[in-house]
Amino acid sequence: GPDPHGSGPFQDQYGVTSIYFDTDAHDVYQRRGSYGRSKYRIRHYENDKAAFLERKLRTRLFLSKRRTRIPLDSVPTLRFDSPDPAHAGFWFFRRVVIRRLHPVCQIRYSRTARMAETPEGHVRMTLDAAISALPTRVAAFSQSSGKMLAEGLMVLELKYAGEFPHIFKDM
Repeated sequence: GPDPHGSGPFQDQYGVTSIYFDTDAHDVYQRRGSYGRSKYRIRHYENDKAAFLERKLRTRLFLSKRRTRIPLDSVPTLRFDSPDPAHAGFWFFRRVVIRRLHPVCQIRYSRTARMAETPEGHVRMTLDAAISALPTRVAAFSQSSGKMLAEGLMVLELKYAGEFPHIFKDM
């Protein structure tokens, strides 16, 4: 079935824009040391009036995501130099400052998302197309599309917990 947040002719599409954070030496991208386990980003879903401050943490055994919803129009005013401890995203600001991270790029793409309940549990499949990248040093979403990457290709992601589902094996 379609993603509950989707639109388009099959109610399964939406745009995604993310601002990724890294060090000056690109330690996150290079997956050096503890930088290889977590990604920090600000994510916005098309037609939503909010953005999310996110940390995606991956270990050998699991993947977890922590996210805080904030008003979209507050993104350009976020303070990383002296974060407010009362802000709901203080955990995010604190980690970004401690790890010496700053905005490095904006990634934008069009996503098609489908989901299902299977005998192996909940599954989700996403296809990302029209992927573009734009360098940035500011935490503000740009309307510029940037440089197209992998033109004519899509990224397929299969999401599940536990055993690899038969529905994906059959694909």
